Amino acid sequence: MLYNLLDNIDFSIEIAATVVGYIAVLVIIGGLIHGLVILVKHLLNPKQFPFTVVRLVVGQYLLLGLEFLIAKDILQSVLQPTISELTQLGILVLIRIVLNFFLEFDLVGKHKFLNNLFRK
Repeated sequence: MLYNLLDNIDFSIEIAATVVGYIAVLVIIGGLIHGLVILVKHLLNPKQFPFTVVRLVVGQYLLLGLEFLIAKDILQSVLQPTISELTQLGILVLIRIVLNFFLEFDLVGKHKFLNNLFRK
């Protein structure tokens, strides 16, 4: 009885991790499509949007997608808590945190630049 319950919990966690992974992919693809739409609008009317806006939009979606991928990795680590898996998870989370930090820093810097540009 307890063994079946644990199997069901493991299966539920595995399903949740897979769903979160797919959500991450959909968020990133959605961001790329959104950025492409803005880029096409810019090409049709060059004075409407600067290219920096495209970069900001796509970057924000990438940040959100990376957060979902970190959540997926954490869920998967619950299923395989070996030292090797936990080390691999730690390295992946560290890499993604560093990527998130620099991407967010770049986006915040660009955002401040755009605010100052449009205020003048």
